[in-house]
Amino acid sequence: MRVLIFGCNRLSTSLVADLAKDDNHITVLGTERNCLETYPL
Repeated sequence: MRVLIFGCNRLSTSLVADLAKDDNHITVLGTERNCLETYPL
């Protein structure tokens, strides 16, 4: 499955962590380059 997430926040981080368990292609579009590192689990 291909997933596109607009925006980066704590919810995005949780979604990426859950979706990464399966064979998914995930793209997160946000204004910050390392936005997922800003919100650790």
